[in-house]
Amino acid sequence: MNPRHDALLSADAALPSLPGCAITLLRDVELLSEGANGVAELRATQPMPGTLLLAESRLPGIRTVAMLLAASRRRHDGSHAPARFSDAADWLAARILLLGLSHVAVSADTLPQLDEANRRLAVLAQRLGLPSRPAVPVMTGAAQTEVAGPSLPLWLERCPVEEVIRFCRDETAKVLARWSAVGV
Repeated sequence: MNPRHDALLSADAALPSLPGCAITLLRDVELLSEGANGVAELRATQPMPGTLLLAESRLPGIRTVAMLLAASRRRHDGSHAPARFSDAADWLAARILLLGLSHVAVSADTLPQLDEANRRLAVLAQRLGLPSRPAVPVMTGAAQTEVAGPSLPLWLERCPVEEVIRFCRDETAKVLARWSAVGV
């Protein structure tokens, strides 16, 4: 879904200059919902240079939509419930949708996760009759930009943080209203 030739490249650990606002999203809710014991690691997380640090716990709609994505997929593909209900692609798809992400920093190892998140988002958007805008990968080699770490660098079209929170809340309301109306 994201051919490597479409990806933006960043040779160093710094985020490339893109339009909008760069934030470091602290994935506290996802990690703690997995039973992670990394509280000290979460507390020690610093924003990437040139970004603002935003805790995902201030954006509760992301968890809700990630869980709905997982529930919908489990119901539609007929599989049994796995040991871990949702996965990282569900969370990433929810972030892309609710934050209106244009780009996500990934390494070559985590590019397939972004591909899967974009695919799940496209399926959900089709079911709900919403526009689908996949996030473009920004390829890096930096360990701190791994999708699996405690933080995730993101690019948003809006700033400041209060506007990000308001936008996420509004998008969550729209998605949940469509979800109820369509009965997915």
